[in-house]
Amino acid sequence: MSSDARPSVDDLHGSRSRAFWRLVATCLLVVVLIAASGYFLYRTQTDHATRQIHAQLLTIADLKSEQITQWRDERLSHAQVLSGNAVFSVAVQQWLRSPNARSTADLRQYFASLAKHYRYANIVLLDTEGRIRMRLHPSNSALSPDIVDLVHLAISSRKSLHGEVHHYTDESAPHIDFIAPLFDLSATPPVPIGAVLLQADPNDFLFPVLQSWPTPSETGETLLVRRDGDEILYINELRHASDTAFRMRRPLSETTLPAA
Repeated sequence: MSSDARPSVDDLHGSRSRAFWRLVATCLLVVVLIAASGYFLYRTQTDHATRQIHAQLLTIADLKSEQITQWRDERLSHAQVLSGNAVFSVAVQQWLRSPNARSTADLRQYFASLAKHYRYANIVLLDTEGRIRMRLHPSNSALSPDIVDLVHLAISSRKSLHGEVHHYTDESAPHIDFIAPLFDLSATPPVPIGAVLLQADPNDFLFPVLQSWPTPSETGETLLVRRDGDEILYINELRHASDTAFRMRRPLSETTLPAA
């Protein structure tokens, strides 16, 4: 006798079940591979974008640093030219010894020309003790002690120096001071006779450079800060907050702040 070799119902059911689970496993594997590929692509793109942003920020920081350094060096060079100008030193000596209407007008005219062409907010002539002898634009505000110390340092070191950005309550605008020490260049060694204080308004160049951003950005900004005791003092206006220059303070202990 012979019998047909036909699969049983159970065999067919088992074969279909195994095929189904193989298909499910294949689909799961494909899903996992797609997810892993997507995650890898996401991480790769994120890391690439992060590196691009870091590189962009470094480039912007270098650019702003170069612009600010150039602006500062130009004003220090103005001070150095004054310090080495023998004709100007003689005129200042003569005026300090015996001021008269003609010499006063000549000095004021010279200071006015400097302020106009180099965009200084004010120019002040000082004696060797740091006392004010002439101001281009009259003001009731006195010099701060640190500026007097800076004048003494400039005279003793025979170098043009600059101070920090200041904004006092009795002044309408902030300023940064550049000191040009003056000497009697005919003497050996040269004898100090005073100094010229060149006051630059940071709103004229420094602050606009800090606040500008070369690429479209809703959050990018540059902050000028300094330590004041246990606090951070913000020198320039913040992009998303008004009236913050020389007013906004944050504790140094707030370590999440980049400034801290």
